[in-house]
Amino acid sequence: MPFAPRSHHIAIESIARGLSERGHHITLLISNSSIKQDGIHAFRVPANRTIVFNTPQTDVDYIEQHQRRAKNAHMKTTSPFILFKELRKLAINSANVCDYFFQQPEVVNELISRKYDVVLSHVFMPCEVLFTSHLQATSVVVTSTLSLPSFHEDIIGMPLPTAYVPSILSSFTDEMTFFQRLRNLIFRVVRNLMTHFVFYRPFSHVQQKHNISIHKTVAEMYSDAALWLCHIDLTLDWARPVTPNWIPIGGITARPAERLPPKRCHFSDRISLGILILLQGAAAHALYNEELAEIFASVFGRLPHRILWRQDGPRPKNLANNTKLVKWLPQNDLLGHPKTRLLIYHGGSNGVHEAIYHAVPMVIIPFLNDQFPLGAAIQGKGIGLVLQKYNITEKRLESTINTVLTNPRFQKRVEHLSAIHHDSPQTPRQRAVFWIEHILRFGGDHLRPRAADMSFIELYMIDVAVFLTILCAFILYIEYFLLKKCLIYSNCIKSKTKRKTD
Repeated sequence: MPFAPRSHHIAIESIARGLSERGHHITLLISNSSIKQDGIHAFRVPANRTIVFNTPQTDVDYIEQHQRRAKNAHMKTTSPFILFKELRKLAINSANVCDYFFQQPEVVNELISRKYDVVLSHVFMPCEVLFTSHLQATSVVVTSTLSLPSFHEDIIGMPLPTAYVPSILSSFTDEMTFFQRLRNLIFRVVRNLMTHFVFYRPFSHVQQKHNISIHKTVAEMYSDAALWLCHIDLTLDWARPVTPNWIPIGGITARPAERLPPKRCHFSDRISLGILILLQGAAAHALYNEELAEIFASVFGRLPHRILWRQDGPRPKNLANNTKLVKWLPQNDLLGHPKTRLLIYHGGSNGVHEAIYHAVPMVIIPFLNDQFPLGAAIQGKGIGLVLQKYNITEKRLESTINTVLTNPRFQKRVEHLSAIHHDSPQTPRQRAVFWIEHILRFGGDHLRPRAADMSFIELYMIDVAVFLTILCAFILYIEYFLLKKCLIYSNCIKSKTKRKTD
């Protein structure tokens, strides 16, 4: 059920194909705005049935406004205040779309009547969990990261050691200084507050309006999920404690490369060093700018290699003969081409995992959400470097590209991580399908941690700590009281003995 952007559902499509191959009946729930924007054939789900629901015009207007703002923001830093405002607008718009969805009884009633066993969704926004709870179906969540502004590890009962697990709001690694750990803790508190007061509040109104599991909070509906299929693995994530219902499926969109179409193959076979800029969807709008495009074109023209450039905008004036502009690229197949040596990318989860799968080092230019921590992980693990979108210059871009291309440690490290990724008895798709069928057979209660149902006070033993503190204080007071009485009694004895002696 795609409520999130198109790129977020590629992982779900792969899982759906795996389930279909196992004989499961698939229903695709899709919005008319998604069809209008991407086309129905863009959603490659082997669905036995497709149900379309309508979205309000305000959703289309919001998307267009967001794309216009993104085009003008490529060279600017984003202040926390502006980020907060944008996230609030996103939450309110998404809640309006959600409210509009539940006002379509013909769609909702048809879905309820079919009594689905499992709802497979991407929790980009809380509407998915409201919908699943309303259907009283088992929830399986697919997410591109462990944490988004709309949910985080605390909600699902996963341990989160702030000392070495970096926040999504930061670009830290698992090695942090004192002040980085302090900032990481502050980021965690801010994120939790933002989740509840910015994202959940608009959807709580939708929940109350449509009488959806009103005895539960939105956070509790999130924690009800039987499985969390996360598009990340140890090649990118830092070693950390996880719960049994968290299943890593990083690289689920990656596959062995197929031969390129003749038009692409002619250019690619002549490449001595391939450089791919794959700015898909929102990334293409957010990073495209004439000034920035000219910087890229100038730098590419000085490289002794051929470059494939996925570019939606006008042709740069100083585009060199070694650079080919295309509106679309077979991303996975090009990354698997034997002559591809470097990927320049905005840091989306799909492309990053495909690059690791095919052992291609990267230059990352992040601009949104989990792309910053992913970029930090790529740089921290030595498989690429990060450029900030607001300070790209020809000198800095050329130096970064040449560093990754000429320093052999980047290629060696990405080959090492690629080998780790391939060293598994199951592919990510097989792993996802296995665990979905597992909960269909046995349910998911045995995988779900009790921490998801505990309050903050219970989980962190604050009540026990307070009790022990009071108990220790009481014991110390009794000791003080008894000692004081003993001293008084001793002084009295001494005083009486002295008077008798006199």
